[in-house]
Amino acid sequence: MSCSENRFDVLIAGAGRQDCLSAWACSGWESKHALSVGERLVKSEVPMYGRACTLYPRSLEYLDQFELLDDMIQEGFIARGTVNFDKNGVRNVDRGWQGIFHHSKDSYFSWLLNLRLKYSEDIIREHFIRQGGSYRDGLELTSFDHDGAATKEYHQAHIRDVRTNQSQVYESRFLIGADGAHSTTRHLAKITTQSFGSPTPIKWVRMDGVFKTDMPDQHLGFGSLESPTHGNVLWVTLDHGRSRIGFALSPELQKKYGASMTEEQVVVEAHEAMKPFKVEIAQVDWHTVYGIRQGLTDQYIKNRVVLAGDACHVHSSGLAQGMNTGIHDSFNLCWKLAGYLKGYLNAEVLQTYETERRAAANTLINIDRVVSELITGTVPPELAGNGGGADPNALLTRHFEESIDFTVGLGVHYAVNILNRSSTASIVQAGHRLPDVLFHKPGHSIPTRLYELLRSRGEFSVLVFTGRPWLTKDTLDTVHEAFGSAGSKLTKSTSIPLKQITIMADSSASVFDSLGRPAYGQVYYDQSEIAYGRYGISVEEGAIIIGRPDSLVGVACRLSEAESVLHYFKELEP
Repeated sequence: MSCSENRFDVLIAGAGRQDCLSAWACSGWESKHALSVGERLVKSEVPMYGRACTLYPRSLEYLDQFELLDDMIQEGFIARGTVNFDKNGVRNVDRGWQGIFHHSKDSYFSWLLNLRLKYSEDIIREHFIRQGGSYRDGLELTSFDHDGAATKEYHQAHIRDVRTNQSQVYESRFLIGADGAHSTTRHLAKITTQSFGSPTPIKWVRMDGVFKTDMPDQHLGFGSLESPTHGNVLWVTLDHGRSRIGFALSPELQKKYGASMTEEQVVVEAHEAMKPFKVEIAQVDWHTVYGIRQGLTDQYIKNRVVLAGDACHVHSSGLAQGMNTGIHDSFNLCWKLAGYLKGYLNAEVLQTYETERRAAANTLINIDRVVSELITGTVPPELAGNGGGADPNALLTRHFEESIDFTVGLGVHYAVNILNRSSTASIVQAGHRLPDVLFHKPGHSIPTRLYELLRSRGEFSVLVFTGRPWLTKDTLDTVHEAFGSAGSKLTKSTSIPLKQITIMADSSASVFDSLGRPAYGQVYYDQSEIAYGRYGISVEEGAIIIGRPDSLVGVACRLSEAESVLHYFKELEP
């Protein structure tokens, strides 16, 4: 290999879902500049079942925007409900996980997708390779020059091929460590991890396979059973005709089996955990026994080493957040990193990856500490005697309801920073998700989702809500003066890629008849004014909203403040 073939803008350590996703996203903005390396396993030779499987609505929105979801829904199980039973097998609709679906209605993906890690990894990897990305497994990161990374333009990373035991040196401007909870990248970069609380004795069992049960409504997608001996037992309907059973390994069971269990022992306890229902286990694909801990790295970015996914935060699988949080990490990071590498976003923008995602991970870990104990069947000291009494199942439902918007991802938001500015219009706050609303193309009777218009790689969106043009004519003149004809002045004022969209509270045969000039970008009509209502924008006044590339609100302002849009982008540039 020549020196140039060994040199990349982005080198990604790991070869699993998180790093493939990061590589795929980066490659869309930095074509052929991302290389996925560092996973010892040769994935084509090792079956990878089990592990993370559930994707929440916000993750589905991200995957859809990046055109990965269509292939995933062909493979996975669409979960639209859940059922909960008490220890006697009596259905209890006041407890359980049904709140997930109620709180998902703000998304057009108001369901969950159950797809095991093996299949989601395969799909993401295939998209990455088809797009021209360079993917190699069976490689291990052994060292890199982290001490000089702050001053040198390129890292030098030593990579060992586990097939041949030969090593090569790769150079990169950035090294992304997406290599899991035992991250080699984190260790080599000397990034420390903060543990939360003392080591916990909690252990959980998970098993996937071909199961049959007489538990009612098992095919809704999810079930839970309040077992007096095995904690809050989990039932998940999976892809490819499989199911998952999960239960707690109580102190009594740990005394009986120790720290690990054979497949035969797991099967025996699964029968006990599912009582009073019966379960027939025809085949076990995978099983595991694992301990629960929570941890968070002190840094996400250090001398152009960037951590993502489990490499920077660890927690239980109780709320199925591992894969979802990793997806949020990837799509928060990659457009910022690509913009920085291409030279149109400054270092302060890139640094918001750490401040935003570390704060979100800290919130998750604080939720997870309580939830993991309640799922196990124990009540944390701080909750004992508080509200729901000493019943862990009642407390679990209450605690879950309090955090559910965050859990499904639609409520994840970020504080004010260089990207998220205090707004003067709309009810949607900066740093919060852009509501996905419906508009009509000119002449079309079938509506189009906003997020379908935002399927892009790294583009900010400028949404000009004109209101009713005959009422906002004077202020629209202000927008025209600031943005220029068809937004030409706005586009020329910045090197940041922009997508302009005009949204009119009107229906017209021609945008020229309504505005008297070309639209900013493409025009869409909100004939019912439902979208205006969802955004809290007056049709008599209109507004401008800047959307971030990850479909969050950057800032919202009045039409008369159009000049501030130019200032917003100017401050993001180097």
